[in-house]
Amino acid sequence: MSQPSAPSASSAILRILIRSTGFSVEEIARAAGLSMDSLAGGAVSYGDGMKVWQAIAELAEDPILGHHIGAGLRLHHVGVFGPLVAHSEHVRAGLLATCRAFAVALPEGCLTVDDAPEELVIRYARPPHPVRVRHGVESLFATLVSLAREGSGRDVSPERVELSSPPPPDPRVFEAFYRAPVRFGTAVDRLVFRGEQLDFPMIGDEPALLRVIEERAAEVLSPGDLRERAVQVCRRLFEAQREPTLALAAKDLGMSARTLQRKLAATSVSFRQIRDAAARSVAEQLLRDPERTVEEIAERVGYTSRSAFERAFTRWTGVTPARWRRDQD
Repeated sequence: MSQPSAPSASSAILRILIRSTGFSVEEIARAAGLSMDSLAGGAVSYGDGMKVWQAIAELAEDPILGHHIGAGLRLHHVGVFGPLVAHSEHVRAGLLATCRAFAVALPEGCLTVDDAPEELVIRYARPPHPVRVRHGVESLFATLVSLAREGSGRDVSPERVELSSPPPPDPRVFEAFYRAPVRFGTAVDRLVFRGEQLDFPMIGDEPALLRVIEERAAEVLSPGDLRERAVQVCRRLFEAQREPTLALAAKDLGMSARTLQRKLAATSVSFRQIRDAAARSVAEQLLRDPERTVEEIAERVGYTSRSAFERAFTRWTGVTPARWRRDQD
């Protein structure tokens, strides 16, 4: 079985970051010990991204550079993210649209959102990596608040901010910006919004234009192959015990169902093949757990009977689930 690929992010995010620093790409690449070519492609490895953040912070001599960058960004600074916020219906929709776009651009699974009627919770999970810097998540959270404020023309503030980074030299800088309690050294990185602020209208509300921008954003920001991203989306749906559908996958990828179907067809791939690849991946993961029954696994990946699942699994792998499980011992 192939090994999972190293996490990567879109170079579009990196370009926004570099433009906001005042340093040249050459200066940053040299300070980070990276070649220009490594920063010029569509995707940048997570490790190289961390090196870039470290280099910029050292060049700027700023221990909380990420926060300062995010707090200073405006709609016209952030490429396609600006129109996503500006043309949303309200603050909640703007945050959701922006997070969907960031989720495309950032390493798989880093950014998740819980959207409840009274609360919106944005979580960032740092990929496992020996190099850990505070700047990425602190920049992201400050950027989301900055854009929500400018897009709505209102004083949008979160209910609370939780950052896994250690406390900075002066935590009051963060509290003054967010106008909310900020906790450091937490188990997770979390930005929580509550109440009527989520309903504040955006100044440039334009639903038809927003749909076009979201589809374009998915194309511009993608760090990798559409097929692989679609498989990962379907995997997450299975893991959340939801049946992957074309409509749900397309929404997560920031495009219409018709557009996703057309783009997959252009690569001679059907959505059914995408779903099957995700189901196989999840099934193989669950089969490694000896406590899981085949019936339970069948249900988790959308099959109503053990026999139907066994036929599908044999078609995918050439062996039955029971045989595959024995072969792993």
